Amino acid sequence: MLKYFSYSDTIVVFWDKDTETSSKYEIIINGKKIGESGKTFYRINGLKADTEYSVSVKSHANGEPLERCIKCKTTRKKKDIVVSEYPYCAVGDGQTLNTSAIQRAINDCGKSGRVLIPKGIFLTGALRLYPNTEIYIAEGGVLKGSERAADYLPEIDSRFEGIERKCLASLLNIGYADHTKPAEPFNVIIRGEGEIVGGGENLLFDTLGIDGETEDKRNKLKQYQNNLYETNDERYRGRGRLINISNAKNVIIDGLTLGFSSAWNVHMIYSENVITCGCKIVSGGIWNGDGWDPDSSENCSIFDCEFDTGDDCIAIKSGKNPEGNIIGRPTEKINIFSCIIKKGRSHGIAIGSEVSGGIKGVKIWDCDFSASFFGIHIKTTAKRGGYIKDVEVKDSKISRVMIRKVGYNDDGEDGGELTEISGLKFKNLKIEYNSGDPNFGKEADSYVYIDGFEKDKKKVKDIRFDNIEIDNKEDLKEYDVRNCSDIIIDGKTIM
Repeated sequence: MLKYFSYSDTIVVFWDKDTETSSKYEIIINGKKIGESGKTFYRINGLKADTEYSVSVKSHANGEPLERCIKCKTTRKKKDIVVSEYPYCAVGDGQTLNTSAIQRAINDCGKSGRVLIPKGIFLTGALRLYPNTEIYIAEGGVLKGSERAADYLPEIDSRFEGIERKCLASLLNIGYADHTKPAEPFNVIIRGEGEIVGGGENLLFDTLGIDGETEDKRNKLKQYQNNLYETNDERYRGRGRLINISNAKNVIIDGLTLGFSSAWNVHMIYSENVITCGCKIVSGGIWNGDGWDPDSSENCSIFDCEFDTGDDCIAIKSGKNPEGNIIGRPTEKINIFSCIIKKGRSHGIAIGSEVSGGIKGVKIWDCDFSASFFGIHIKTTAKRGGYIKDVEVKDSKISRVMIRKVGYNDDGEDGGELTEISGLKFKNLKIEYNSGDPNFGKEADSYVYIDGFEKDKKKVKDIRFDNIEIDNKEDLKEYDVRNCSDIIIDGKTIM
């Protein structure tokens, strides 16, 4: 794989990593070497607009040269539509609600323009992006989501925790969710050096109808969470996201600080070719503050990103029992590389637990998730059905590997089958505890923990570990493996 995306003066190339390939890559443009990279992406700046370039990435495998080549073309230079200028006159004071002004700028943008958010804090409610929209947020510019639920009406068709339902609109909305239709080309770009920040916990409180002083509201939220199974109140599942991408193809999110949605931050549903790179995703303290969630989507990549989230940094999903089985839209071909997690409450990379439509072809490399609570967390429930297949994690640092059934988020009908988990490969990993997780060693008693289904131990199978270094500072078990089959560690079958 060698892929690219471009702007008028920039080309970004990225590619798969072969384990046998050297760690240095030469970058060549029009026959001239312009640099080297120890990572599997490279940003080429200072190019001419609307111009074709030949880009090659050269490396060596077993002493033999390996070269990937691709023809790339920069885009035409676009006209800036500045939201603070006439006729839009948005005000970046953090107080004035600018929804209608910014939406007019987006409506006027067209293929030849880009919406520019200048320095300042531009408060807004839900915005809808159309095909060929580009939003550029300048350094010091903040697109700030309103903290009032009313500013995200009308509700939209969406999906949350694997179930289709009406939800509040997100801050940025791309496409319309419909599982019967394929993803449509949108060619949307959201980029810059600034920030997109949601309504955070105050929007969550308003969505749930929780009032009072801040600490009082937080205590009421804890009560609400504790009583969920008794009350069956699902208003929390109707929260919008920061960026919602539905049935959309070709979306780029680049260079920004994103975060503090009232729930998940970047959520793609029934979508294709969503690329996120060079971003910081921050949502510490937010309930369900996931960073990047591909959901029944395919060919999506995230790289060169830093996470500090209040839940999973990345959560890969495909629907919930039995609705997810019936819809049957899998998540496939997800690439995660050169990402890092800051020490905090981040939970790492989750695959599941909503897996009823199937998940296949996840590749993770050159990442550092050693500061996460759960590391690589592959999870399902006894009701889910579906499958998780062909997952490869290599050349990375993680806090632990967990493959298991869980008991939470298990409401609803039984899908009627157990999830098949197979074809998992872990290679060249350093496993070390570095997260500060207060429950480390309690919820799972080892660095590598596999617990399948007692009623059918062959549902979790064909899992291989090669060249795994465990830094066992906590004096835990290194491996705890149960209720599964065909588990191989360094060539030796242990179950």
